[in-house]
Amino acid sequence: MFLFGHILTAKNSNLIGRLDVAKGEGVVALMLPDILSSHDWAYNKSWNIDPNKEGALLIQAHIIGDAVIHFGKEWDKPLVKRGWAYKNMKYIAGDYYNFFNKAKRMDYIKPNKIINDSIRGWSHTMVEYTIDQYLTDNFILEESFDNIKKVFSETTHNLSFLSDSVVDYGIETSKPFPDQPLRYSNIIKNSNSPDEFHLRGLAAKYGLKENDDVIDWLRSYLRSIISLVGINSIKDIINTLKEVTSDPYNYNYPVKDKI
Repeated sequence: MFLFGHILTAKNSNLIGRLDVAKGEGVVALMLPDILSSHDWAYNKSWNIDPNKEGALLIQAHIIGDAVIHFGKEWDKPLVKRGWAYKNMKYIAGDYYNFFNKAKRMDYIKPNKIINDSIRGWSHTMVEYTIDQYLTDNFILEESFDNIKKVFSETTHNLSFLSDSVVDYGIETSKPFPDQPLRYSNIIKNSNSPDEFHLRGLAAKYGLKENDDVIDWLRSYLRSIISLVGINSIKDIINTLKEVTSDPYNYNYPVKDKI
């Protein structure tokens, strides 16, 4: 998921107290696993952060949402990729080569970019991002969009804040710092509508240009996946996200404490 999928998760979580993430409160901390590319660390070690540290439980709310999508409702080690995104990638896995061949044919790929994702990696990601597309297609999010852009513009270019977060939470990153956070903040900065957050995120992930033609193509492509996966399936996983994040203790997530 991208921003709005995680905001949905956090809004329904009992971990974050009175913060209104839809208005941008705590949203940078919530998205640190993405901003700093630190999911492996978050799955394994974010549970050890002192829960009294500001932002600690926001990071955990983020990773609970990701875990539900990738591994299922229950936190059960070892983690096995059998969650909703992987169960539904069958609908588009066969279109992997068509997708990138069209991108090449239409000159949508940035110069000197090499696609390095697997069929499974690409297909589950595309399915996962239908959640954000569904949310941005069906809910009025412009006020939230404006607030988030404002917060990110004030925070994520402040590299000292991000480097302090790495030290404070003990975050282990998998992509270069500061290249990754600057790349992420530019996605937010350049977005002109709520769904451009995740559409530009997809474009950046797969080395695509971020012009109007590419954004329109990705939007249409995600909507076609929604029709294949089914609206009811997407509503079901959204309800599951709400259910699990409202009480992660009931699903064996190793959260230490509540705010």
